[in-house]
Amino acid sequence: MHDRVAAYKATCDLAMPGGSHHQQRRALEAIKAGLLSSEELVASAKRLARLAIRQEGVLTGVPSANLERCHAVALKAAREGMVLLSNKAVLPLKPTDKIALIGHMAAD
Repeated sequence: MHDRVAAYKATCDLAMPGGSHHQQRRALEAIKAGLLSSEELVASAKRLARLAIRQEGVLTGVPSANLERCHAVALKAAREGMVLLSNKAVLPLKPTDKIALIGHMAAD
């Protein structure tokens, strides 16, 4: 996120990945400089707290997602979303050809 102050003002509360001390320092500096009010920062924190409370499992550590269904949807999207940019006599593959499958879900 390039402009954390503008993001707070636009109610873009969550920056991923989080944990940036640099962003925290910039927010505090913006408050001291009068570019961001403490009320705006508190409002952002409240919105994030409400979001966390609404999400089942956030406080207990138990995910609410149906991981099997999510995996199936991701696999379907990967299968249906493949695009061959060019075929320079590569396809169809011969039974003796070797290929490399790379990525998090390559084993599947």
